[in-house]
Amino acid sequence: MTEPVIVTGNAQHRGDRAQQQDSFGFSNLLDPKLRDCCGSLAVIADGMGGHALGRETSQIAVKTLLDGYPHKTPDEPVPAALRRLIDEANTAVRDLAAQEGQLDNAGTTLAAAVIRQQHLHWLSVGDSRVYLCHAGQVTQLSIDHNYARDLDCGVAAGLIDAVDAAEHPEREALTSYLGIPELDRVDCGLHPALLQIGDRVLLCSDGLYRNLNEVELAAELVRPDPQVAAEALLERALARRRPYQD
Repeated sequence: MTEPVIVTGNAQHRGDRAQQQDSFGFSNLLDPKLRDCCGSLAVIADGMGGHALGRETSQIAVKTLLDGYPHKTPDEPVPAALRRLIDEANTAVRDLAAQEGQLDNAGTTLAAAVIRQQHLHWLSVGDSRVYLCHAGQVTQLSIDHNYARDLDCGVAAGLIDAVDAAEHPEREALTSYLGIPELDRVDCGLHPALLQIGDRVLLCSDGLYRNLNEVELAAELVRPDPQVAAEALLERALARRRPYQD
């Protein structure tokens, strides 16, 4: 099956941070053999604020996936390849942290998406997200790994008061990320999404979605040019002028 044409766009801004702690990248979209065998890969990582080596951990995580994915064998399923590489990325982050004397004080989130034969596969760790925009509507595909999710599950089970959960000071604390000793919480879509012509796939860090809701995301993603859409999303988020924006 011939791979569909994929057009990309990207934009980033360091916000109020002293340095850019987000990293991203794409596999070689112009390599027909790679597209036919493996599909096309996009990755984003967000070095954890308040921890050491934010920029370095996000860079090495993205590099690990981009360097490793082209070596996927034809018979290895895409989800298995992504899961294998996320473990390798976790090891790479921990090795880097150990070398710098920052073991258990460095980490990064990561979200990855692969389009192969018109199917979208995704994987995420932490709170960087994967969205699908279809027919003008945006749907979050990935699951956030934060304490808020655990608290809300407790509310649903009748174990925690809803007000206490909503006001808990640790709601935004991550429960999974690259850099922890045991990477047991990884979101990997059980069933790939079948893409249609004109669908948009968005990978982003929390600096975007904490500023824009899904209706606002959709309003920009429907633009014909993905690069223009990416820049418009960035400008709309920055226009909020919120403190500690990243």
